[in-house]
Amino acid sequence: MRSIFLLAFASAGVLAQPGFVPTSEAIAANRNEAVPALADLHQRALTLTRLDQVNAARDAELDAKVMANQALFPNAPSLGFDVRRDLPSGVALPGTTRANELGRNEIEPGLSVPLWLPGQREAQRRVLLQERALLNAELRLKRLRVAGQVREAAWAFEIAATQLRLKQIQLDSARALEADVKQRVQAGDLAPVDLSLALSNTLAAESGLLDSQGQLASASVDLKSLTGSVQVGSLHEKSTELTNLVSHPALQMAREAVSTEQSRLELAMRTRRDSPTISAVARFDRDIAGAPYRNTFRIGMNFPLDTEARNAPRLAAAAATLTESEVALQQRVRDLDAEVQRARIVLTSNQAMTQTQAARSIAATHVKEVIERAFRAGERSLAELLRVRSLAFEAELALQAARNQVGLAQARLNQALGLEP
Repeated sequence: MRSIFLLAFASAGVLAQPGFVPTSEAIAANRNEAVPALADLHQRALTLTRLDQVNAARDAELDAKVMANQALFPNAPSLGFDVRRDLPSGVALPGTTRANELGRNEIEPGLSVPLWLPGQREAQRRVLLQERALLNAELRLKRLRVAGQVREAAWAFEIAATQLRLKQIQLDSARALEADVKQRVQAGDLAPVDLSLALSNTLAAESGLLDSQGQLASASVDLKSLTGSVQVGSLHEKSTELTNLVSHPALQMAREAVSTEQSRLELAMRTRRDSPTISAVARFDRDIAGAPYRNTFRIGMNFPLDTEARNAPRLAAAAATLTESEVALQQRVRDLDAEVQRARIVLTSNQAMTQTQAARSIAATHVKEVIERAFRAGERSLAELLRVRSLAFEAELALQAARNQVGLAQARLNQALGLEP
């Protein structure tokens, strides 16, 4: 039985060698740049997502629309060219008189130009101004969402790294205890079964370390994919008493969406008909071959009519979209208020939990120290020592987890408040 334990321990020791799964120390050792803090990670993530480039492209699109709004005409002018001549001799539709080719010729080149409706250009300009404000608000919200992803990934990495560090301490302690037990077994102070018990404890710690290494490796992949970095510096975020969410990017975007839809409804009301057009046509014609050409010039105006068949669906659609954006704004206000309240409750709860876990860890550590002295004096069994050491480690692990949860809860509260790192 002991040989089986030793073989298993040797196998586990090989798997735990550096390089099998990256630890936080190994990751840091392979990188030369300074350890990035949370704000640095956020900037790296923004660089990878290329939000600024996307926003610049959208901004250029709006610039082009502004230039179009400043043009002389709302749409492009059009050129026309008509030609009228006799059909070839003997050609006619069934039931009509056959044509005689007498040399009739008529040419009409023309130009048609659309005109702005009263108030149309200004209404369109206000729409473009609101669309630019909406674009800027959307960029702020996207930056905040990236910040939320970075916060979650960074804290997942930090939690995994903390757990790995504690698991390594547990394994080192288990190996030291196993070596001590082995000496005492050889000296005849302890039974051989105690060595098997100590070895089992070491293997359990080895297994826990491997699991923590896997969790850290997974968190490292997520963090690198998001930020390009596998290091995390300080994640500390200041607490804030901010209660007014007026400047929250999500609310700003929702308000700008309402204003944009209002301006679009106004534009629809200002353009209840298609653009009128003014046309100029020159006419050059003769009746028969050899006759002189008559040269004339014609100017015309075209005024499309205002009809319900055209306008009712457009106005109703614009009004419906405006109503939807107003309802979405009200819902967003309620959602953000609830999110902030939940985040504050979780933070308060985790802070209280940290105090409780700290007291628990102090008590468990004291008991462990007493039992260790008693074990060395031969007054306590190995099984009892392992039990209290396990309780002490669980208490320390719970304390560190509670501290990390406080930091994560503070980060989530700042995220709910709309604050970037």
